[in-house]
Amino acid sequence: MMDRVVGREGMLRALRDLTARHLQSGEPLTTSRFLAAVRREAPEPGELERFVEEWLEGTALPEYQLEAASLAATAGGGWNLAVTVHNAGTGATRVQLLATGAGGGDGVRREVYVAGGGSVRVTWALPWRPLRLVVDPDADVLQQNRERAVLSLPAAPAASLPGD
Repeated sequence: MMDRVVGREGMLRALRDLTARHLQSGEPLTTSRFLAAVRREAPEPGELERFVEEWLEGTALPEYQLEAASLAATAGGGWNLAVTVHNAGTGATRVQLLATGAGGGDGVRREVYVAGGGSVRVTWALPWRPLRLVVDPDADVLQQNRERAVLSLPAAPAASLPGD
């Protein structure tokens, strides 16, 4: 999860640096040395410090829920999908959303950040009708009640959608 804050390449550089310093000096690998290496690579130090406080030094845990979904056909044959991602938990991190549908291939992903207790409205313009929306489809983020972070959309038009 930390690599989402630092970036994959930054995390790899930090790990290489940490390993090289350990091999050179023989000093033990410690949490403080690990964090020092990661801090040198952090593009946004404030975001990293929030992550460290919540995830390494605290007990915060997000609980993502999908709410107030709306789906509308467009004149060009596509679909507009809007949904509110609510974090009923206390922890926060960047998280992927995945919209999939028949004919949607691998689907479309978006990344959002939702603070503990907060909500974010997300909209998509899709060329195909979405059938399912999932928060953290690759299970990269530790979260509470993961089953509440999945929304099945009706295959036929409906007056209201699940999660309303």
